[in-house]
Amino acid sequence: MAVVVDASIALAWALPDESSALHIEVEQPPEALTVIREGTAAAMRYALTAYDAAYVDLAAREGLVLATLNEKMRKAAEKSGITIFQ
Repeated sequence: MAVVVDASIALAWALPDESSALHIEVEQPPEALTVIREGTAAAMRYALTAYDAAYVDLAAREGLVLATLNEKMRKAAEKSGITIFQ
């Protein structure tokens, strides 16, 4: 299952008392100006910081599940019909 994982979850996995056998795939980013333009629009749309909105926007665009401990991100995702990883 493909999941968008935000920093709060990734850091929890990285702590010494946590372990993971997850397969992680990194995509090539688009041009910087496109990232800035789309990030700003997403931040305004979701009423989040650009950093947090990027996770929500990626999950929305790709139809992926979002894993986050951030309550504002969870609420924005739920309003947008994004499934939250439990």
